[in-house]
Amino acid sequence: MAGQAAFDDPAIVEVLNSSGGDVMNISIPFVSATVLDPFVDTCVTKPNLCVEEGIYTKVVNNLPPRTGGYHIFYQRCCRNASINNINNPDQAGETFYTYIPNNASILTNSSPQFVNFPPIFVCRNEPIQFPHLASDKDGDSLVYSFYSPYLGCANTPQQVAGPDCPQNYPTISGTTASFNSVTWSGGYNASNPMGGGGLTIDANGFLDGIPPDAGQYVVGVKCTEYRNGVRLGYIVRDFQFNVVDCPPLAKADIGPVDPCSSQPVTLINLSDTFAQGYQWDFGDPTSTTDVSSVRNPPAYTYPGLGPYTARLIIQPGTACADTAYETINFGTVSADFTSTVDSACVGVPIQFNDNSTTSPNDSIVMWDWDFGDGGTDNIQNPYHLYADSGSYTVSLIATSGFGCQDTVTKVIYAQPYPIANGADTNACSNNADTWLNGTIMFATGGMWSGAGTFNTSTSLPTTYTPTPAEISNGSTDVFLISTGNGLCPADTDTVHITFTPSPIADAGDDTMAVCKDTSMICLSGLVGVATGGHWTTTGSGTFNPDPDSLTVCYIPDSADLALDSIMFYLTTTGNGDCNPAVDSMRVRYINIPVVEIIGSDTTCAGIEFPVSVNISTGSGLWSTLGDGVFKPNAGVNNPDYWPGPGDNANGFVTLVFTSDNNGLCKAVTDSMYITLVSGPDAYAGADTSSCSNNADVQLTGTVINTTGGFWNGSGLFSPSNTIMNPVYSPTSTEITNGFADVILIAPSTIYCPADTDSIRINFTPAPTVDAGPDSMVACKDTSGIDFFATFSVAGGVQWLTSGDGTFDPNDSAVFVKYIPGTNDLNGNSVWLYVMTTHNDGCLSVSDSVYLELLDKPVVNITSADSSCEGVCIPLAVNTTTGSGYWTTAGTGSFVPNNTVNNPFYCPSAADDGLGFVELIFHSSDNGYCRSVMDTAHIVLIQGPTADFTSNEACEKDTSFFTDLSTNGLGNITDWSWNFGDSYTSTQQNPTHTYEVQSTYNVILITTDSKGCKDTISKDIYIHPLPQGDFIVSPGCLGEPVTFIDTTLVMGGDSVVAWYWQFGDGDTSSLRDPIHVYPTNGGYPVELIVTTNVGCKDTVTSSVTVLAPPHADFQTDKTLLKGSESIQFTDLSTGGIVSWFWDFGDSTGTSSVQNPSYNYDEIGVYSVTLIVTDANGCKDTIIKTLEVFMPPAIPNAFTPNNNGVNDKFYIRGGPFKSHELRIYNNWGELIFLTTMQGKENGWDGTRDGIEQPMGVYVYIAEVVSEDGQRYELKGDLTLLR
Repeated sequence: MAGQAAFDDPAIVEVLNSSGGDVMNISIPFVSATVLDPFVDTCVTKPNLCVEEGIYTKVVNNLPPRTGGYHIFYQRCCRNASINNINNPDQAGETFYTYIPNNASILTNSSPQFVNFPPIFVCRNEPIQFPHLASDKDGDSLVYSFYSPYLGCANTPQQVAGPDCPQNYPTISGTTASFNSVTWSGGYNASNPMGGGGLTIDANGFLDGIPPDAGQYVVGVKCTEYRNGVRLGYIVRDFQFNVVDCPPLAKADIGPVDPCSSQPVTLINLSDTFAQGYQWDFGDPTSTTDVSSVRNPPAYTYPGLGPYTARLIIQPGTACADTAYETINFGTVSADFTSTVDSACVGVPIQFNDNSTTSPNDSIVMWDWDFGDGGTDNIQNPYHLYADSGSYTVSLIATSGFGCQDTVTKVIYAQPYPIANGADTNACSNNADTWLNGTIMFATGGMWSGAGTFNTSTSLPTTYTPTPAEISNGSTDVFLISTGNGLCPADTDTVHITFTPSPIADAGDDTMAVCKDTSMICLSGLVGVATGGHWTTTGSGTFNPDPDSLTVCYIPDSADLALDSIMFYLTTTGNGDCNPAVDSMRVRYINIPVVEIIGSDTTCAGIEFPVSVNISTGSGLWSTLGDGVFKPNAGVNNPDYWPGPGDNANGFVTLVFTSDNNGLCKAVTDSMYITLVSGPDAYAGADTSSCSNNADVQLTGTVINTTGGFWNGSGLFSPSNTIMNPVYSPTSTEITNGFADVILIAPSTIYCPADTDSIRINFTPAPTVDAGPDSMVACKDTSGIDFFATFSVAGGVQWLTSGDGTFDPNDSAVFVKYIPGTNDLNGNSVWLYVMTTHNDGCLSVSDSVYLELLDKPVVNITSADSSCEGVCIPLAVNTTTGSGYWTTAGTGSFVPNNTVNNPFYCPSAADDGLGFVELIFHSSDNGYCRSVMDTAHIVLIQGPTADFTSNEACEKDTSFFTDLSTNGLGNITDWSWNFGDSYTSTQQNPTHTYEVQSTYNVILITTDSKGCKDTISKDIYIHPLPQGDFIVSPGCLGEPVTFIDTTLVMGGDSVVAWYWQFGDGDTSSLRDPIHVYPTNGGYPVELIVTTNVGCKDTVTSSVTVLAPPHADFQTDKTLLKGSESIQFTDLSTGGIVSWFWDFGDSTGTSSVQNPSYNYDEIGVYSVTLIVTDANGCKDTIIKTLEVFMPPAIPNAFTPNNNGVNDKFYIRGGPFKSHELRIYNNWGELIFLTTMQGKENGWDGTRDGIEQPMGVYVYIAEVVSEDGQRYELKGDLTLLR
């Protein structure tokens, strides 16, 4: 340190407890100092370095197990003043610290120890690869990281310790000690102590990086120890890296040799010019004189093709020697190819086959084809298709693996493709034979093909006859195929034939009917496809205007009308290439209809009569020249006719029938003249009316156009029913029905039936009157009783009484008030009557009412005239009605309500303030009398006011009740308590114990010397005691025991405090604490819980701590070659029942006791064994195992940065030593590495420049982990 500070003698180490208290200072004597001789590469530098190791030894055995463990540290001064990465380095000093955990919970533990000394110096811009590993004999897990080194003491005094070094005395908090750290200079920190991101450390302790700047740098490495995932402690190493500029090494290099050149060969020395001495070996195994010791050796002739490995050693025989290798081959290549044909058709692929050859030690690796039309390819046996006809020169350049090339050319002819061509055409469907004419190019002939037949199928002009199906489809395709095509396939052209529609003639309906009364027959024809048409007929008539018009009229002659039918024909004209079409129509003649009316020509006027007709068409329509109507209607053949008034007045009518359903014929009519004679006529007179209680009626009737006449009715006719003016007396039924119908009958004559006429006699209602209810009741205190008379028919009413009262306003009013007289009031009842007046021919009617008169009610209040304030007053009343209701001038209330006769009145505060209250009782159920009332004046005396308070208590605790009542006019003399749980007291301030948690209604009644009382009730809540309880399972020694509180609290309270006593002297106030017991055995545990209102409960239980097993194992080998099997042997003790092995490769596990395992990948694996005993207690041990693989080298790689096979490197490992060289074809060393791994492999560049594709030579020297040495040489192909 600073090159001046000697080792302390002794070293003072301070020990603190987990609270920061000073336990002791340990004085450790200086034993010895040893000068170390670290390895230094003298080819790099030969510095005057001295590394000295001081050794201190002392056994400390007076640190007993202690909760929180011990913090141990040693501090001193004096870092180098020239350190680059911290501020004020000569004032920083150093602190060395470790932590001893409580070995009551961790039975055995040894701190890890760093294995290797850091390197004395490192070269700037050169890789650092240093295994900064530690070992732990307990097999605990170790994790590595950087940390900020701790400050120590200032530079004076040089030897201090503990409190004597105040600059960095630690702060202790439990298991954590906090020290002040060094202050990093700008750009540096714990994770980047050398700048530029140049230094890293992984979790396995491997230190890696490239220091960018020369200087001295403080680096801190921390190793943290874990067991079963629980951190035990850590150790730290605070050291200094010296970064120096190292001179370069001389590099050996041989220039490449052209394998295609002729012999002899001159080897080119490209080694660094400052190298001292050379040793050449040209690699000829047949010669012992293929050596040289000069820088540029003479040319040498090799006896064969090779390969030969030339070697150059520079500075031979020294530790700084370097070796270069160059592989020399000689090769030849002869290019040649064949094709499947030497002539081909345009558009047909040709395959080219490579027939190139090389010398035996070489092979073709690249083909460059040029097909002569601009097309190229680089596969060995390509296909090519020519787009145009002609002769093409094809060339092939063949390149061997040694880079030798040869070229060959050949000519290929491409023939044009045949062309067949035919024009699409049309043909008519009913004249379908088609003329075809095709052409052929680049072939000698052609042939037709189709579903129909050809006149000659091999003649280019020909006639084609289609099939019926083709004609039906409307079109078809025929094919012209080239023949005599040479090298090319035949060409085919499709000729599309469209069949146009045939002409169409349509004369109209196939049949047509006309009546023989027609003058002409009009026709309308249609044609399709054709341009016109022509009419012909089998008749002898004429066409108008002419038979060549599609729309014409035909005029039949008498010879046509004598026939039953004639034929018409329509033939198409203007048919083009099509044949004409013909359509026909038959015209049938129909006879003219026949009509004849039959029946009598005389009948009675005024009544309906039947008529009928004979008609050949089967139907027709009646009509009249009069004003009558046909029934049911005029469209039936045999209706009834009802003459109208005009018909009857005229005495006749003419009827006409016209045929219908005449078909194509005109309608035919017939008529009949009919005479109408007059019939008998009876007239009974106009309808009349009569009163129901005076019903006889005088009748007056007449009869004409017949002899005699008579009346018919249910009543009596006086003097008889054969005179025209009798008096009719109706039956009682007719009067009840309200009417009577009387009929006058005129007898029938020869043509006409009898006639009748009726008169209706309506019986109007008799007068009615209603005085209201048949009986009524009224109180004698009334001023009058209202009556209302309802009546009908009559014009008015009149009132009468059996007493001495009067009617107001008079006795003929409909609405009257009856005012009882003295005699009426002295009695108990009176009769009243009402009768109709102005009855309009009807007899008068009357109605009566019985009026009862009642005595009025009596009311008397009998309650006391004084009461206490604030208490309810009992009320009493006598009433003749038996019911009523109370009112008050105060503001109190009636209980239960004011409608009972004897309620309580509860005065309000305002009533009590006035000192009195007035109460009024009103009678109800008064019948027909008015309500009466009585009033009471009650004086209110001030009484006591009850009140109390109580404490908040728990069940089974004492509750204290304190009286807070106040006096009124008198003094309180009595207290009555009801505690709500059936217990009572008469003390003023009682106490009470509630046994059960609940809400209780407490009532206090106070009574004073005036006899006044007051009552108050309050709800008090008695809190529940908590039901203390907890869960704990037996624990294993060294493992935490978890205590889970399961206390229950009712009623919404909650536990707010816990006090645990674990039985080993430790306590806790946590709800669910975790405790680690120092030894196995049984412990009594007590828990006291307290709720938010202070209620408490105590519960005691026991816990058993079990002794754990001890995990250990061994392997049959500690260094394992990949794919070898390794045997694991369990050495654990303590009643083990299960084993869990984790072999550390993320995939392999086992549960057998002594497993074997094979590793697929190289690496350092942490093998974990977890053992479990019968009690479920576990122990874990972790040991490391290294797996390596022999070296393996591929023969090609593709450095195209796609993430796949981008670098060339030696597979396998790890290796004790490793060197890989790459040479190009000129024997130049273009890559050298001694670093292992893919990331250090060759990326296909030299000095950052991508190297060309080709074959390179590698030489590798490797020593595997088991000490075996490998020398590997071979070819490497670089592809992109």
